[in-house]
Amino acid sequence: MNRLDLVVVLTLSASLGACGDYLGDYTLDHVDVVSQVPSSATDGVQIPSNGNYLRIGVSSNTSLYAANTGPGLYTDADFCPMQDPERFIAFGPIASDGEPVEDYKRPKELKRGVDQRFHYLVYIKASSPPRKLFPNSRQISAYDLRTSKRDVCIRFHVPGYNIIRSRSGSITIPAKLLSKAPQA
Repeated sequence: MNRLDLVVVLTLSASLGACGDYLGDYTLDHVDVVSQVPSSATDGVQIPSNGNYLRIGVSSNTSLYAANTGPGLYTDADFCPMQDPERFIAFGPIASDGEPVEDYKRPKELKRGVDQRFHYLVYIKASSPPRKLFPNSRQISAYDLRTSKRDVCIRFHVPGYNIIRSRSGSITIPAKLLSKAPQA
């Protein structure tokens, strides 16, 4: 094996070893509309309460409490298939008891529900005018998920800052459920 072959083999080995944890597969449990997002889902930042948030309940055999979430745990949200994971304003996931899921933020270990699954909540702003994530960044289009006829996909991720990004499987929320979601 020559020196170039050795460099290629070592680079490929390092890149495969840099994959983050798989954050699990999830089942959609329910969708409803709420007027507020708990501060545990927003890291304590107060956001406007206007009755315009979709609360999405999901469950899994995966404990996000046990996952390596060092740099933070976030929700990607977009129309299916997911192409722009920052399209919708999303908060969470948090545990269904309203507490954070990360082991360093949670006062006690996350427990399985009576169905032996872990339950989580995600909050998505149901509608938004056009916006920019940062000054001088691209403009993100307006949306209204209550009137859209497109399914929404969400997934969880730990950024890993381009080194060990971790992701969950994608969760599909049918447009029909979003348009008919009851007020909680």
